[in-house]
Amino acid sequence: MNMVVLPIVDRELRVASRKRSVYRDRLTLARIATLASFFFLFAGIATGTVPGESARMSQSLFTFLANLIFVYCIFAGIWATSDCLAEERRNETLGLLFLTKLRGIDVVLGKLVASSLQAVSGVIGVFPVLALPLILGGVGFAEFWRVLLVLLLTLMGSLSLGIVISSMSRNAVRAGVGVALGLLGLCLAGPIASGLFMRLLGVGPGFEGGLETVQWMMFYSSPLHALYASYDAHHLSREAAYWTFVGLWIFFTAVFLMVACLVTSRGWRETWTRKAHSAPGIDPVTQGGTDRSHRSGIGEWNPIHWRLTRKPSKPVWVFASLGIVAMYWFFLGRAVSDKVDMFSQENCLFTAFVMQLIVKLWVGVEASSRFGDERRSGALEVLLSTPIKIPEILDGHRKAMAWQFFWPIVFVIVIELALFATWLSTHWAGEIGSWGMMYFGSMLLFIVDLQALSWLGMWRGLTSRFVNRTAMAVLQTVLLWPWIGFILFWVGLQFSSRKGNAPFLFGSTEASLLLGAWFVIGAVSSVYWWWFGRNRLRNELRHVASLPVGLSRPRESTTEV
Repeated sequence: MNMVVLPIVDRELRVASRKRSVYRDRLTLARIATLASFFFLFAGIATGTVPGESARMSQSLFTFLANLIFVYCIFAGIWATSDCLAEERRNETLGLLFLTKLRGIDVVLGKLVASSLQAVSGVIGVFPVLALPLILGGVGFAEFWRVLLVLLLTLMGSLSLGIVISSMSRNAVRAGVGVALGLLGLCLAGPIASGLFMRLLGVGPGFEGGLETVQWMMFYSSPLHALYASYDAHHLSREAAYWTFVGLWIFFTAVFLMVACLVTSRGWRETWTRKAHSAPGIDPVTQGGTDRSHRSGIGEWNPIHWRLTRKPSKPVWVFASLGIVAMYWFFLGRAVSDKVDMFSQENCLFTAFVMQLIVKLWVGVEASSRFGDERRSGALEVLLSTPIKIPEILDGHRKAMAWQFFWPIVFVIVIELALFATWLSTHWAGEIGSWGMMYFGSMLLFIVDLQALSWLGMWRGLTSRFVNRTAMAVLQTVLLWPWIGFILFWVGLQFSSRKGNAPFLFGSTEASLLLGAWFVIGAVSSVYWWWFGRNRLRNELRHVASLPVGLSRPRESTTEV
């Protein structure tokens, strides 16, 4: 008699073996890594690398690919597992699984395998490309396997954190934000706390005492330090730190899975029926009756805008996420102020970049969740059967986005202008130069990118089933691909200058050319996606809402015999 120990895992593996997306994503990631390797080597040849430096180029290629895969691994938990159990809780289907003899570990491991198989398969498919520097020379086998171990542990830690947050949540956006904050804490909280220990208490990392050991574990618990310590150039001096990370992240992964099993096996019994508490005589839905005559601005009142702005805490959460920048400046002031110029060009631009990126991430995730839940529940189709018009629906969503993000955007711009003014007052050299052009160009692109993320996110959210995967795809389209286009432009420029026996140097003219290309590529891409999303929503919203979830066009009909 054959008995399957983990029936859901067995079933999901069989189902996944027949999915085209698993093989397609693995092949796509391998192609991207291969193209990135070719462009990296091509750029090295174009800049005049001599044959004697092939080992150094091989090591640089290995580091570049490892860092690229590391970014994919660290963010895999957001799009792969952060919504796998939350979706079951929203649909109230999680309890059905526990009517059988299944245990919490069966459900958690089954959902983990089903949700993360594409991510794991994609990373494994990239490993042969990562081995190319072994053939070129300059990278040893021990270094290669150390890096692979760090990447796999980082991937499993991210996926396990995603599933434990998903087991505690019902909302896809909140689960994704929770996973992102958790990953940020795992990467940065330990080194920051270790730096404050050293600065405030005078305690250095080591094994001489209790505080020293705790600081050692905090400092080297970050996967960033582990990846740094896995390279041969740094491993000898940080070998103990590397194995500390390996032990800690195996422990973290096991704890996350245990907590997810415990929460899942108990959380499905919770009743989520909430009674609306309202004052006598007040309608619990409208909070003021169905009559709109008492409202100011009757002709301009938009029900979509009103429904989406009932939670005043949404803008507060955006401001709270900007506290990451405050932590960064607190770290500079308390831990390393004697080593770093807090108002240098690099720090001012980095601060502006981080603040803009935080707001862009919020806008992309929020816009991608606008129409998804309404379409899945059928509320959007019901809404479109009422006299309300499509421009009113879009205008309501646009005003709701402005209500949530207007003051955070103003705050970011004001802080950036203050940083720029402070930098000018302390580093004035007679002219603004390329740094000023980059500063003001980034602020203009900031506004255009927000519009593109907003409209494209609403369109992609309408045509997709998974909110977090949609948000990642939107952010990749608007923010990542322009940078890839700029890199290709820079490589082509390097090659053309090399072919003409005139090396491309970073003088004032060359810097202005690169800045101009960076701004034009980013602006053209964002304006196009802005127009694309807005045009599709205006023309195809009603048609797409009538189709099954996950489709943006009807399937071809087949004749049944």
